[in-house]
Parts: sequence; structure tokens; C-alpha cells
Amino acid sequence: MRAVRSWSRLGLGLLLTLASATASAQPPQGAWLRYRYEQRLRDGTGAYLGYSEVTRARARYEVLGVDAEQATIEARYAWVISSTAEPTRTGFEHRTVAFSLANRRYVSRRTDVSDLDEEDGTTLATWIWIPPDTPLGADVEVLGKTFVLAARDESVVVTGEPRSALRLRAAYPSRRDDAYGNLDTRIVDEYWFDAATGMFLRERHVETATGLLEEERAGFTLETTIELVDASYAPAAVTPPEEDYTTPPEEETFGHSPASSGSRTAPPPPRRAPEGDGSGCCLAVIGCGILLSPLLVILLVRRLRPPAAARGLTAMGVPFDVREPASSPVAGLELLSPSFAPFLPHMIGVARALSWRVATAVGPNGQVLGVAIDDPPANIATIFAPDSDVCELLRRRLGREELFSDVRHPALASVHRVGVATPPEAYNVYETFEVLELATRPTDLGYDGDVVDPMRPEDLGEVAALFEAVYGVACREWLGAALAAGDLGWVARVDGRVAGAALATLVGTRARLHGLTVDPEHRGRGLGRALYRARLRGLFDLGAERVLTECATWNLGALDLARAHGFEKVGLMYVESARSAKHERRVVRR
Repeated sequence: MRAVRSWSRLGLGLLLTLASATASAQPPQGAWLRYRYEQRLRDGTGAYLGYSEVTRARARYEVLGVDAEQATIEARYAWVISSTAEPTRTGFEHRTVAFSLANRRYVSRRTDVSDLDEEDGTTLATWIWIPPDTPLGADVEVLGKTFVLAARDESVVVTGEPRSALRLRAAYPSRRDDAYGNLDTRIVDEYWFDAATGMFLRERHVETATGLLEEERAGFTLETTIELVDASYAPAAVTPPEEDYTTPPEEETFGHSPASSGSRTAPPPPRRAPEGDGSGCCLAVIGCGILLSPLLVILLVRRLRPPAAARGLTAMGVPFDVREPASSPVAGLELLSPSFAPFLPHMIGVARALSWRVATAVGPNGQVLGVAIDDPPANIATIFAPDSDVCELLRRRLGREELFSDVRHPALASVHRVGVATPPEAYNVYETFEVLELATRPTDLGYDGDVVDPMRPEDLGEVAALFEAVYGVACREWLGAALAAGDLGWVARVDGRVAGAALATLVGTRARLHGLTVDPEHRGRGLGRALYRARLRGLFDLGAERVLTECATWNLGALDLARAHGFEKVGLMYVESARSAKHERRVVRR
């Protein structure tokens, strides 16, 4: 949240007095400060049990110039974030900005921290300085948050010496009810500024949150402390050595290897987050009202990711990242599924040709831990990811409630750590398919060649219309893309019209059957069996050595037909659902 709440405590006279004081005060010309920053997520409970994250930074700020209207400052800082969930991330920043002396607002949308650069025309007040003659009890804006001047002459130890300080304080409750959880939060944020100059001395921000995350209890404390190391207006007793602000501070590890040098890159360019997503925490100011912010820092501005990603998840003991590949096919798929691995590049290629989303989960060494292929017309995804947490992040990336999977996923590893009773599986199941394989060419593959023949290009329209009538899902574009990618088709004709169709994928010596459909008006005439045999004969004639098929367990006719031709069960495929109750729908297996 940029600005959680604003309230007025002043009468008109006091407001005029403060405005006059603000306009006449100035930060000292040439003032500089160096500080160290640490933000630590601790005391995680429930869904956040076992998750750890630490961000550290070092910085140097300097007042380059002051005139009657504004002050110009230069900021240099470097940061590092370490967590149990992702490889270490680092970055640095160097920028020069100005703020008005009349209202302490930046004179443009550009601030000293890039992710706080405003896009909606609202400028923010600086955190680096307040007028030293600000009255006790006055409201003082810091970025997008209103603080109260709670003390004018408070002793605070900075740079090893006691200093007389102005103390700002903001304390408020807040509430989050969205995809990230149902959390009640309490935030206490305090700043100390030098009483003589009004320049920054110290900040401490503590946020506590309790509630539910995905129907599981959840809680954490997020504490941030910023301390001066040295300053022109608060010199240290022993001058500390100058630091390099282009290299990150020392990182902290949590039971996994630190990131390799190849992963030590700056985060992606900042993006403005949706309203209320928890953004607004900057390098030196956490008082903008963040809620939870694990996993991703953009110039030390926290952004919420989907809840499952906030739990320190790993697969096979290593952290992973979810991404959408720029091209297809994806390398390294052979370990994801013993039955479907040969066909995954083809499936991905068809999806990419249709501009359907494809997402992969990739470990730190580039190994593919999961792949998800979307099917927007059918409103379902196909996900091959043995690890439950990998599967969940891929499902969230595609935004689907239901998914095809050849793994019955056990309860999420992230939920296992909660320490409360959990269901044995991560998802409910709508349907189950038997996966069957044929390894020997059947001796009897006879069929009526006057009824069934290979599909011709001019049959595309009729076949698509048949599929759409039977399945109730748009099929024309998918069918065209599948055939263009090399799928094979056979059709059964009655009175010259297409009354049935069947498809297959052939990759080397491995084949997969799919899409056998007969018009309901022409069922019971042996067209399905004829299509089945014509398809098998064609595949074996083309060099297939093993043929895979999937049959819903309720479809006894399809199962009997497959077994009659020698298919044997080699596994199961499930329609898993993240819904808590069954949602009536047609399931289309492409």
C-alpha cells in the first residue's frame, strides 16, 4: 500500500505555523550520510513456518546543492537478498534527484529509489530530511505515509554516540483479503532525525501479521532497521572505512548453496504493482505500509508473489524458478514423465503455434523440473511435474483450476510444514484415465477401406465441426495447428460425409492415439473400431514400435477396445482440481 491512512491533528493556525517553518528551513549544504540496512522476516508460523529471508544493503547519500526552492541529493546503494526459496539476488543503484523545500515532495516523479518513481502524477515526500523546527504533534509526510512528531528532544544512540533527535511515529492496523491471504496486520514505524539539522538518523519498522493463507493459519514478523554508520552531522567516533556501493554486502545462506556467479544479476526492471499489492517499501523507508514481501526485491522494494511462492519452496532440495520459455521445444523434458516425455516437444510446439501459454519450472543448474501447457478453449492445463509445489506454482502461473497430470500429487510440501492435519493429496480428482501401451503389432488390423481412409486437407472443416459438436469446445484452430505440426488423421465417411475421425502423434518410433470421435447419429455401426484399426495399421506401417493411449476409467467401451488389441496398463492420468467442490464441466483430452 502506498498510503495506508492519513489523518489531521492540527488546527488551521498550527498548519500555517508548520508551513511557514517548512518554507524557511533547509538541509545543510554538502551534508552526507552512510548507513546500513537490514530487513529480516522472522517468527513465521503456519504457512510461513520455516521460511527465512534477509535483505542487507549499504548506502551513501549526499546533499549536492540547496537553493531557495529545492535541495538536490545523490544516492548510491548496493543490496543483497538471501532466502530459503530462491537463489541470491543482488543489485546497485546510483541516481540524483531533487525535492521541494516548501513541502518536501520530489520535484518530479523520479525518487531516490526507482520503484517509487510515480506513474500517476502523485509525488512523494522525501525521507532524508524534515524541518528541525517542526512543532510537536504535527503531521509529517514521509513518502506516502503520514507520521506524527512524537518527541522533539529524544536521546538516541547512533554512530556510537547519543544524539538529540526528533522522533516520528506511525502505528496502525490493516487488513488484507485477497489472493495472498486473509491477514490482520499491525504496523509500527518510527524515524529519528537529527534535532539540529533535521537530517535522517535511524528507522525501525515492525510489521506483524496473523490470519489465514489458503485456509491454513499463517503469521510472520517483518522487521527493518536502518542505522547510520557515519555522517557529516553525526560523525562516528572512529571513522569507518569507505565501502564500495557497486558490490553487494555479505549474503546470508539458509541451508542451500549460494547462487552461482551466473545468477548474481540485478532483478528485472521495476514494474508498478496493482493497487494494494504491498509495494511501497524503499531502501530507507518501510513506512509506506507494506504487508508480506518475500522472494523478490527490486531495488529493495518488495513485491508479493503468489502465496505458494512465498513459502521457501524447493524441489528435490533445490530452489526453482517458474518462467515462460521464449521458444519451443524445451530441453530436458525426458525425466518429467516416463510415458509422455517423447510427445512433450510436439505438445509444446502446437501450443506455441496457437499462442497458448507454456510455463516451465527450472532449477538453479538449468534442469527442467516441470512443464505446464495451457488449453484456453478447454479451460484446463496439462502439467508434468512430479513435485507438488512445482506443480502448484505452474498451475498458478497459467491460472487454471483443473489440470491433467500423470502424477497423483501428495499434499504440498509447504503445507506439510504447518504441523496441522492436512489431506493426503494436494488436489481433488474429477476423473481418472488409464494410460495403456501397445508394444507388439496386433495380428488382426483389418477394416473396410471404403469407409475409413486417411484424412485429407479438405476434411479439416468437417472434422473440426464434428469435434466441436461432440466436445462443446472450439477445435478448429487447434486441429489445424496439430496437423501442421505433423499429427496424422483418419476419417470414417457415411454417404460421402465425415461421420467419425481419429488422430495420432508419431515421434520417431513412439506413437500416441488421441481424438477418436464418432457422430452420435452413426454410433453402433462399427465406425469406431474401423477407425481404431486403420490408425494402428497406419502407425505401425510408418515405423511405430510402441503406441500409447489414454482411456477414461468410466469409458468401458474404449478400455475394452484397447485391451482387445493388446494394450496393457502402464500408468494413470488424473484430472486434478484445486477447487474444494466439484464443478460440473466437460473434460477434453487433446
